[in-house]
Amino acid sequence: MEQIDISTAMIVKLILSGIFVYLVAPILLVLRDMMLLKVIEKWILTSSLNADIRLCESDRWYLDNKYQKERSIQMPVSGGEPRYIIDDDKVSKDKYDLYESNLKMHQNRFYLLDSKLNYRHNLIFWLTKHYKQDDGFKSPINTWRKEAYLDAESRYES
Repeated sequence: MEQIDISTAMIVKLILSGIFVYLVAPILLVLRDMMLLKVIEKWILTSSLNADIRLCESDRWYLDNKYQKERSIQMPVSGGEPRYIIDDDKVSKDKYDLYESNLKMHQNRFYLLDSKLNYRHNLIFWLTKHYKQDDGFKSPINTWRKEAYLDAESRYES
């Protein structure tokens, strides 16, 4: 019969690896997940993000409803003053220019804020996907945007 030598060091290694695999590693993973959620909460889902969402969705409502009018400038063939038309109503040059400048302001601000919000949404998506947390945590940005749009709709239509 052969004798099997098991050293004390081998037994200690086995016990330590078992402790690490079944106790320490799960605790470290839970701490990592908690840190991830704190980072998302502290640096991505900020109060300025809420203000940006409200402003962006307000601009979206304006672009969807107020600035969808047909507009044109008609130049007479025989010369004379051009006619400025917004939704079949003849308006002054100043009113037409004000309408155009407000439209451009809302468009520019909407595109800037929309790209910023999409970046933050994609960052949350990437972080949760990378750390395999995408099953339990979903980015609230899209829900907040829908709520802000409905809020803007109720504010401006009344």
